[in-house]
Amino acid sequence: MSRRVFLSALIVAIAVTASPATAQQRVWTETGEPVPGWEYVDDGVRDYMQTWAVPGAVLSLAAGGDLVFSRGYTWDTADAEVVKPDSLFRIASASKPITSVAIHQLIERGLLSYETRVVEVLDLQPPPGYPVDPRLEDVTIDHLLYHTGGWDRNETFDPMFVDGLIAASLGVDLPISKVDIAPYMTGQPLQFEPGDRYAYSNYGYCLLGMVIEEIPGRDYSEWVAENVFQPIGVGRPRRGHTAIHERAPGEVRYFGYGGDDPYRWNIENMDAHGGWILAAPDYVRLLSALFDDFDASPLLGRQSLENMVRVNTATSE
Repeated sequence: MSRRVFLSALIVAIAVTASPATAQQRVWTETGEPVPGWEYVDDGVRDYMQTWAVPGAVLSLAAGGDLVFSRGYTWDTADAEVVKPDSLFRIASASKPITSVAIHQLIERGLLSYETRVVEVLDLQPPPGYPVDPRLEDVTIDHLLYHTGGWDRNETFDPMFVDGLIAASLGVDLPISKVDIAPYMTGQPLQFEPGDRYAYSNYGYCLLGMVIEEIPGRDYSEWVAENVFQPIGVGRPRRGHTAIHERAPGEVRYFGYGGDDPYRWNIENMDAHGGWILAAPDYVRLLSALFDDFDASPLLGRQSLENMVRVNTATSE
């Protein structure tokens, strides 16, 4: 069974914010323990951030399962919050590998298979008067994991970012939830036969998060925290929240490019595909636990890990 590589870097995690401060107003700050002989790494990060006006970043590296480098960098106004190595960042779509790990754990435990049809797990019902695309019956867990489920946002829209459209269509108030998004999408046609080709799908991973909640009957984030993060001694990751006043302790502040408001997105709905907040060292620890030694991972067996990183030959159009 061929699959798409979902991670391209196994030892580096970097997270950035963007602010409106001008270069003349900024000061440079480094946090974390310096590593003798690695000054060139600090210099490279500084050059990058100052060239592109990036105000905050963390770079963490691991080798042989050990964290060998973790530093925070701030290029912002003197009164700005200083980024530290353990600062929490929204990790956006880097949340998807976390969901993939959880799904593979359910598969290893015999509670799912790659061939399990999504409609066997989730009661997907469209709004009254909306037809269901018959191809939805053929969508499997495998299709969702590897973005071949039949949805192509380039041909239509990404349902995770059109809350107003969905609310108006369903006649419900904002903010909407996944309980609104899934029925709405169940009444929308697919763009291709499941399995025929690759098309990146946030919605597919939204459904995987719902599967994780349905199978063990637990909240998605609680189940992931217990089964993915706790076994490797990581306790800081959590689901992010939309509003700025709901930032977690130690979470950075975000600034949008070109006037975009980073706090307008419904982060709660993005849990399984883009809603986690993590510190870079914790993400690196997760990657090390998975891929340093396929025969000694505390999270998954060799076959699951090989499946997760095997290239999917389905092509996008």
